[in-house]
Amino acid sequence: MTRLSLKGWWLYATRAVVVSLNVFSLFILAWVLPATDFGQFVFLWAIAIALGVLAAAGGPAYLLRELSARRQKADRGILPLELFTIAIVAPAIIIASVYVLYATLPLNVFGLGSDKIETDHIPMVCAASYTFVLLNYFSVYLRIANLPNFAMFAGEGGQHLVLMCSSIITLAIAEASVLNILQMYLAVFLLSLALLVLAAIFGHLPRISIWRNPAVRRRRGLRDFWGTGVVTAVSSQIDILLGGLFLNFSSLGYYQILRKFANLANLPKLIATWTAMIPIGAAHASDDLSRVRKECRKAARNVYLPSIAIFPTIIASAIIAFHLLSYEWNLDAVLAFAALLSSAAVNLYFCTNFAVAAQCGLEKYVLVSRICGLIVAVTIILAVGENASSFSLALSVLAALTVANLLVWASVYHRLKIDTSMASSFMVRRALKR
Repeated sequence: MTRLSLKGWWLYATRAVVVSLNVFSLFILAWVLPATDFGQFVFLWAIAIALGVLAAAGGPAYLLRELSARRQKADRGILPLELFTIAIVAPAIIIASVYVLYATLPLNVFGLGSDKIETDHIPMVCAASYTFVLLNYFSVYLRIANLPNFAMFAGEGGQHLVLMCSSIITLAIAEASVLNILQMYLAVFLLSLALLVLAAIFGHLPRISIWRNPAVRRRRGLRDFWGTGVVTAVSSQIDILLGGLFLNFSSLGYYQILRKFANLANLPKLIATWTAMIPIGAAHASDDLSRVRKECRKAARNVYLPSIAIFPTIIASAIIAFHLLSYEWNLDAVLAFAALLSSAAVNLYFCTNFAVAAQCGLEKYVLVSRICGLIVAVTIILAVGENASSFSLALSVLAALTVANLLVWASVYHRLKIDTSMASSFMVRRALKR
């Protein structure tokens, strides 16, 4: 059994802080907002997340691959103009285009009219989505600078910290409403961004070597990363996005609480992936598949024991939270929670499959698998239609994740002969014992 290094434990501690911020910010919102307003906020936040990934256009994943590979090959990296275009200009253009489309097209046809989204919320949602893009790129910079704890905090917890502070400030100085919280979120984010700019100007941020030789052409893959990023974001929010069209906002907020607690079970996989991503990318750039395989097995071993411990903790925490919020455990809630926890178990079993595919030039297989999973989820939700419930939404998530994980695992195994599942770790251990 592999013991976690001190670095690994620090990542767990950082992730625990991120998760706490995530859950606590949601808990504050559920506490201070009426049930209908809370559900509406959940719906708008899901739209902002999906729009943020659409606007990022696959750039963060592409940069992570190229800058990881630059550690081994000097002809990899990025040019200043490319970085500015990919990270700043392109996301702004995409978000502005979406806003113009919303303002001009008759979206009542798709269920997104004034009964679902108020007009004055749309600029706030678009602006919030741009903050997600900036946080993702800042997280990539911190990962390449060998600051994984700060990178995880910025990329995964930055928006939740800002949201939590915004909710508390709004509650202290104004009426707690969806619009007020969104506006305060943007104000707090802008203040934080100004502080980061000052830190960079005065040399308090680490310097890293990322520039590529201008004579070397940019490597392909950005388009596949963009497609994968968009499909992944939509897949991760499809139950909320479509659920918001069929469920009332009160029920949607109720489901989101279940969903957040179940997602905590993915913590061991997230830590393992964060630890392994850059070594896997560097190993593949050196054509060292045996090292890639070793990193996968190491990640699988580090996932196993924490996975066993985390499920009982999540169940107990969810029961306590529901009691504090005066939510009821009915049959629909129990079945939905079981399906969501099963989805997390599927993710944990297949471990680093998506990370290996993304870092080893198999982006198109990730894209195809995500699309297939998304089609499965949409089919289930639309088939249920007006009879949608928390359980039907959770079932769509379970089916989508199972299909996507199986397809990308099979692609990685077929192309690279690498088993990314937790089974690979056990098979090696048994072989060594013999």
